[in-house]
Amino acid sequence: MSPYCIPGKRGWMKKYYRQLARNMIFTGAKTLLAGTGRLLIDDNDENVKTVREAGESAVLVPRLWNSRLAMH
Repeated sequence: MSPYCIPGKRGWMKKYYRQLARNMIFTGAKTLLAGTGRLLIDDNDENVKTVREAGESAVLVPRLWNSRLAMH
């Protein structure tokens, strides 16, 4: 993981979702934090799929490597 990964994500959240940025948690164990009133914002199809299948809310951020912006 790049040392700029978490600061970059934090900056993006502050820019677009200032109120939510205060409560961000960074983890590889996405489903451990799933629950009512929580939202996963991720660029990985499998993470989003797993959380949605558990009945929770998730948004897939478009990236070249995922289904939202796949370059075929």
